[in-house]
Amino acid sequence: MNKKLDIHKNNWASTIFTHGKWYMLSSLLSKGINIFVLRIYTEYLTPSDYGILDTLNTIALLLPFFISLYLDSAFGRFFHEYKQDKEKLRALFSTIFIFVSVFGSIVVILTLASSRFWVTDLLSIPVYPYIFLAFIPPLFNQLGNLGLIFLRQSLLSKHTTVVEISSVLINLAVALPLLIWVDYGILAKLWGNFATALSLFLFYTVFFLRNGLLRLTFNTSMLKESLAFSVPLFPVFAGAWIAGVSDRLVIANYSSLEAVGLYSIGFTVGKLMYIFQDAITQVTGPITMSGLIADKEVTKIKIAQTSFYLWGIMLFINFGMFLFSKELIAIFADSSYREAQMIIPIIAFSYVLGSQQRIFSTVIAFHKKNWVISSGGIIQAVTNLGLNIIFVPQYGYIAAAYSTAITLLVYTLWIYFFANKFESLNLSLFRYIYVLFIVLGFILLINIFEFNQNIFFRILYSVLLLIVLFITNYKKEYVNFKQIFK
Repeated sequence: MNKKLDIHKNNWASTIFTHGKWYMLSSLLSKGINIFVLRIYTEYLTPSDYGILDTLNTIALLLPFFISLYLDSAFGRFFHEYKQDKEKLRALFSTIFIFVSVFGSIVVILTLASSRFWVTDLLSIPVYPYIFLAFIPPLFNQLGNLGLIFLRQSLLSKHTTVVEISSVLINLAVALPLLIWVDYGILAKLWGNFATALSLFLFYTVFFLRNGLLRLTFNTSMLKESLAFSVPLFPVFAGAWIAGVSDRLVIANYSSLEAVGLYSIGFTVGKLMYIFQDAITQVTGPITMSGLIADKEVTKIKIAQTSFYLWGIMLFINFGMFLFSKELIAIFADSSYREAQMIIPIIAFSYVLGSQQRIFSTVIAFHKKNWVISSGGIIQAVTNLGLNIIFVPQYGYIAAAYSTAITLLVYTLWIYFFANKFESLNLSLFRYIYVLFIVLGFILLINIFEFNQNIFFRILYSVLLLIVLFITNYKKEYVNFKQIFK
């Protein structure tokens, strides 16, 4: 077997660091830069302005479902079957690219034509240029996403990092001057998004033309095969959209656009946790899949131990975000958004759960039980939407934050239940709960004695928590680090 493909046998720590550092760098420089420039955006945009912008982007995030029918996921799946045959790979890519271009254009045109009947009433903004600038980029993004998938599946992590960072810089180069010097307000950010999407589309189109993968070739059988794979996954992505962004629409409808703006800022800062989650799980996913195929029993031990280790690390980082949420808002946003600090640790906790959900989802994918993920996504979506409709009118946007965390917990437990059913992972849920209660106990003490008012005590409690977690839960008899990183 090709050792380069037998990735699970490599040192796990070394593999995570080798590839994870690039994903971490990409996340820090792309998502991180976007978070850092929040300070600038919030100085020029009021919470109400930001609420309009975020709600508009939320609606735009629904379009990719209909533009591409998620054929990009099919391309990622069948890429490895055809990568050894350039003719077949060219036919696959060209077929999907052409279909998405034509079908997606029709969807965007119909959406723009009908938008004045449903968007303008909600946001009180004109169709042109606001809605044009918001609803056209998803088509360019979906076509460009095919290129991004090609780079990732080819393990071209450095190239992926360069492209993603470049896209962020293009966005800032267009948006910030229009915001600061031209005073374009919301339009500045929309123009930045439009320029980024168009640039990536042009780059990838030229890239694939030059490399001979994009031609006027259309294979109907490949399209049917791809649609057969992607369409059944539609409930997953639709459910993720409902669970992930419907909260903005509910807040806008039952509260105010200003509340949407505050929620959006708190959510974005809390999303700092995603940088750690994504960098690690993008590496552990392929390693786990490779190991389950070739050396299942050893890999199952590593899955269990890595999951428990990651649980503690992510909770500790989440604890730090709780302690310093006030400072995080002061760094990343204007003082008019300071109320958003309340939801930062709540949103961050959802990414603690998300890191576990990704680990267990790999086991589900190994057994090809996509119905588990689909049904779990539907349950998550319905639960989130129901909780938001019930509690947001009474408790405001903070209820939406709790709804996000609760539904992620439900989804994670659903995925874990079936993953453990398919493969006995020998996890001790008691230990996970025990670690969680230790962290919650520290939070309770800090709130009772108001130690969070003094930065010295906050730092001291962080150190104490780390010591307690290690002594009580991460001794050698609980986690064999040599086994994890072997």
